[in-house]
Amino acid sequence: MIGQIRQVMPHIKDSDMEELGEQVLGKLQSMTDEEFAEVVLESVE
Repeated sequence: MIGQIRQVMPHIKDSDMEELGEQVLGKLQSMTDEEFAEVVLESVE
């Protein structure tokens, strides 16, 4: 998933979206597998 986000990042022209994308990418990279699993499960519910 992180690889997919990285592929999209160069195509984002809106500076607000670019900043948000970088924040999301940074958060995802710093998450443990357990934290990521919790976020995914919350979004499914």
